[in-house]
Amino acid sequence: MMFDDLQGRLDAVLERSGVPGAALAVAVGDELVEVAGGVLHLGTGAKATTDSWFQIGSVTKVLTGTLIMQLVDRGVLGLDDPVRRHIPEFTLSDELAAEAVTIRQLLTHTAGFDGDVFEELGTDDAVRRYVEVLADAAQLHTPGAMFSYCNSGFTVLGRILELHHGAPYATILREQLLEPLGVEGGTTAAEAIMRRSAVGHVGTPPVPAPLWCLPVSATPAGATPMLTTAGLVAFGRMHIAGGVAADGTRILSEKSVFAMRERTVGVPGGLQLGAMGLTWGLYERGDGIVLGHNGGTIGQYAFLRVHPESGTVIALLTNGPHAGVVLRELVEPLLAELTGLPTPPPPDLPAEPFPVDPGVEGIYQHRDITITVRLDGAGIQVTVSTRPGSMAATLDDDSRPTSWLPADGDGDSVRFLTGEVTDGVRDVMVFFGRMPDGRFGFSYSGGRVSPRTDAEPWPGRETR
Repeated sequence: MMFDDLQGRLDAVLERSGVPGAALAVAVGDELVEVAGGVLHLGTGAKATTDSWFQIGSVTKVLTGTLIMQLVDRGVLGLDDPVRRHIPEFTLSDELAAEAVTIRQLLTHTAGFDGDVFEELGTDDAVRRYVEVLADAAQLHTPGAMFSYCNSGFTVLGRILELHHGAPYATILREQLLEPLGVEGGTTAAEAIMRRSAVGHVGTPPVPAPLWCLPVSATPAGATPMLTTAGLVAFGRMHIAGGVAADGTRILSEKSVFAMRERTVGVPGGLQLGAMGLTWGLYERGDGIVLGHNGGTIGQYAFLRVHPESGTVIALLTNGPHAGVVLRELVEPLLAELTGLPTPPPPDLPAEPFPVDPGVEGIYQHRDITITVRLDGAGIQVTVSTRPGSMAATLDDDSRPTSWLPADGDGDSVRFLTGEVTDGVRDVMVFFGRMPDGRFGFSYSGGRVSPRTDAEPWPGRETR
């Protein structure tokens, strides 16, 4: 059984992938196995252990969603409440959108405003100040029209939590969720330095990252929270148990637990992540669904998978690039064995060439990222450029063009895959929103929708 020799399997895949260090916890029912391998920091050589803290990145969003659902349980807010009912000063560049955006839309990444607004606002009162910064956030599409990953929306949710609890988000996370779960965790460098804590690594070969964390203002979206793999398993087990912690403490109502699993919006791209619930990702595996979320900060990557039917929870925390190799070569086979659900094959090119749709050519933009698409023979050349000095440029300033080939389409949308396979998979880009002149109004990649910048109006967005 693959549950056996988990340490050996982890060590082997870390060596193959070049990931500096990782921790893995696998639970089925009451059984829990924890292993760790590699180092927390290539400069110091500190060993990764099962009690090491790693940044969990956007896995935090499911924790934030759980905290919001606690308020729903208490009757102090409703999922379809406008955000302005709780934050009267909430403002976006599009006034009609700011009036319309709901809490449900924030939880499901369908609010439609710029999702990657990262601002250094210090540490004191950063979440409140962040909401003020959103006054300049562009509206990518009409609220509720489609899925586009939105970090910004989760900081707004964090501010709603702060206003209702009268405390900073980090305190709410600890007192309302981690302590009732019996879990230790942190959100600051001051806490990290007192523990065995991972440092992110970037580049090939990997080196320690130049920054320890993303801006503190984005903490509710996942910028700084740190946990152990066992801590994440405790959280997943609570959701399997209908909202009850291991000691019997009721953390969330059973109604809210099941509401968080319900499909709310489809995710384009043809990947395992087929839809979103209320912050949970719904990963399609044959006829079954696995709940989960991924996270990435500056050189740290986290993965959580939960299968309520079999009582399986798997948490993987890593501190370097190519963490996806560990996910695919270790976690995916474990999931298949422990849940009985097949591992879907990665997207691949068709046996027969699919024709290139000329409507994809153009320029698309999302916040600090510009995507330029040019026709190139049987495929396209895609150049992704980042605004100098932006957080996007800090994380990835490689603007070399890449080659993509068409995989399939139905007239209303077309899907392209990278010509080269990286870490065992091809990246996916989808173009959709066909306009009267034949061009597409949106591109979708990396979870983000980027509107075409050379055409107005955009499908799915009302003309203001």
